[in-house]
Amino acid sequence: MIDVRRVGTLVWKESLEIVRDPSSIFIAFVLPLILLLFFGYGVSLDLKEIKFGIALEDGGAEARRLALEFEGSPNFAPTMNADRRALLHGVATGEVKGALVIPHGFSAAIHARTSAKPPTIQIVTDGTMPNTATMVQNYALGVVRTWMASLAGSSGGVEIVSRVWYNEQMESRFFIIPALIVTVMSMIGTMLTALVVAREWERGTMEAMLSTPINRYEVLLGKLIPYYGLAILSTFFCVFFSTFFFGIPFRGSLLMLFCVGSVFMLSALSIGLVISNVTKNQYAASIGALMLSFLPTVLLSGGVFEISSMPAFQRAVSAILPGKYLVRCLLTLFLVGDVTELLLPNMAVLAFMGALGIAATLAFTSSRLA
Repeated sequence: MIDVRRVGTLVWKESLEIVRDPSSIFIAFVLPLILLLFFGYGVSLDLKEIKFGIALEDGGAEARRLALEFEGSPNFAPTMNADRRALLHGVATGEVKGALVIPHGFSAAIHARTSAKPPTIQIVTDGTMPNTATMVQNYALGVVRTWMASLAGSSGGVEIVSRVWYNEQMESRFFIIPALIVTVMSMIGTMLTALVVAREWERGTMEAMLSTPINRYEVLLGKLIPYYGLAILSTFFCVFFSTFFFGIPFRGSLLMLFCVGSVFMLSALSIGLVISNVTKNQYAASIGALMLSFLPTVLLSGGVFEISSMPAFQRAVSAILPGKYLVRCLLTLFLVGDVTELLLPNMAVLAFMGALGIAATLAFTSSRLA
């Protein structure tokens, strides 16, 4: 049986420890703020003002108009040159990320509709960084397509209207910041309980507690409830900070955010308790929390790297990570809204993982010292 008074006493004791312990406040509020500011400003998958060369070997009107399209694009900071050799040398030395070559006779070939040879341009990119090269190439092709659409009759009378839903400007921070919140929540939920409880094992206070009439269920509740409340407050703090400071839209409800955060914290906190009960050492607990929460969440949750493009083994590992399902939930809440068809299945998986974590915690926590 669970004695409510004993659980309440334990919760009050842990709450006082949280207030008195600067490390808990740092982990719950200062560390997320540092990570959000650092990664929010420092990490972006968008390229702006790319150093780009334009070899304008043709002096015709259409060639100059194409060059002006690149000058007017916010993605490029172009450099003009009449000789392609200087710009291609810049690609080789890394001075520019790519180059556009507009050869002689380009404008004349456009106006000569009966020409057997169509007008040709060349886009050269630096492939030493493949992802960057692909983005530069796609940006350049987008500018060229915009210029082609402005030519009379080039579209053949067909108007193509393109729309992007939920992230209209395709801003990378709109999915990087929610994914970062998942990382922060994983680290907070795991490290808070792992470090604090491991410290109690080191100091011997856990043995003293287990030698009293308190049973393991009461100990579990007494540890989970205060840090659950602290982690939920930290979650709302991260969401409000991201919304008002970075301008990330939040289209879901706070009630659904609370429900999603609650089922996730159930698994994260239980993982921290398992780590602390197994290691019983703060240093080992911190390493375990880092290895089981932070790194897997960053690499395998799908917040930064696409899971479908990973090898089979990594996809299998990501399937057992709570962070994968929280990423889906937070992206839905931030960018789409309360779509229960997407949220409820992922919340069910998180609840199941949390139940397994609590069962594992009970298995490693004895009610009496051996």
